[in-house]
Amino acid sequence: MVGLLGHKLKHSLSKQIHELIVPSRPYQMVEKESIVDFMEKKEFSAINVTIPYKESVIPFCQELDPLASTLSSVNTITNTFGVLKGYNTDYQGFLDLLAYEGVTIEHKTVVILGNGATASMVDYACKNLQAKQIKKIVRTMRSTDELLVSTLERMEDVDIIINTTPVGMYPSNYNNPFVDLRLFPNATIVIDIVYNPLKTKLLQVASSLGKKAINGLYMLVAQAFYAEEIFLNKRLDPSLILSTYQTILYNQTNIVLIGMPTSGKTTIGKLLSYDLKRPFYDIDQMIEETFGNISSIFAEKGEGAFREYETLTIAEVAKYQGVIISTGGGIIKNKTNIDYLSQNGIIVFINRTLDRLMESDVSNRPLLKSPQDIKTLFLERHQLYLDYCDILVDNNSTFTDVITKIKENVYEATRH
Repeated sequence: MVGLLGHKLKHSLSKQIHELIVPSRPYQMVEKESIVDFMEKKEFSAINVTIPYKESVIPFCQELDPLASTLSSVNTITNTFGVLKGYNTDYQGFLDLLAYEGVTIEHKTVVILGNGATASMVDYACKNLQAKQIKKIVRTMRSTDELLVSTLERMEDVDIIINTTPVGMYPSNYNNPFVDLRLFPNATIVIDIVYNPLKTKLLQVASSLGKKAINGLYMLVAQAFYAEEIFLNKRLDPSLILSTYQTILYNQTNIVLIGMPTSGKTTIGKLLSYDLKRPFYDIDQMIEETFGNISSIFAEKGEGAFREYETLTIAEVAKYQGVIISTGGGIIKNKTNIDYLSQNGIIVFINRTLDRLMESDVSNRPLLKSPQDIKTLFLERHQLYLDYCDILVDNNSTFTDVITKIKENVYEATRH
């Protein structure tokens, strides 16, 4: 048996990644609240290890690779005739992430957020890469060379920030970032080891400040690749790292449809769902299933209540990955909705000309009483759709053309 040992693995991507790298062999997920019995029985040929067990598996290993020993962290274990040997492939995965993103550590001042096992690995890597200075920022101090986040002041000498904490990780996607990035005005790069969501709140803030924002997905794939080389005891084609990463990124990225009422979002979403074999979620339908008929909500409680329900619904569905989401026309009135949806999604603006929109039936639309109302909303919202979208696709021809354009654009967007 080959697989992943951890505590909560429901949303792990390891099975998908390893089975893309080695399609001929199944990869199992092993959830344990206690690892003692599992490790003592040794009923596996090789195993990967994730939090919270990267340190606690060490006493069960009869041998440790020098790097794993140095880092006191094991994420890969082989079983050779009952002899367990521990390795660490996170280190090389992190180096590959830096290389892929073109990040140079040499002569740079680096801030590391956190002081767990991953922080120690990143610290070791940055030292080996000749960082000019490394500053560790933590919430609970373990050594005198650490800085408490609560006492931070402006740091103009910092070049790169690396988050190794789980702050902002699923399911706590919307927690405030570990630090206020405005304290680091000259930092140009922010790396978050978290990969779910694809864009944590920290990375979203980094992008808004003009900083390069990098998540941990490439590192996750790369460390899995090196683990497989250890499992199989042979070299694999390095191109598998990039191809696997691109496949996973494409598969996990949501396609979020925004646009005017009557622009065709729901129909297009259903067609995309069928074509790509992805789950489809319609925000308005979800609101009605939870809170009741939309027209009644508007009539009895007003638009304010509806918008509140809308944001609550979006906050949940935006945490999903690999789905199609069709939104109501007014979601762009609250930027928080876009921030939620952008964490895992590519925002696609379904654009239809005003004359085509005004030809549509508006009898079941709470905010639309006549074609003139469509024009009013169009003038209010069109620029917001343009501002918030990642991709614009015109829906003035056939649905087949629209679906093709969306698929092509999303595919290219996830080629990185």
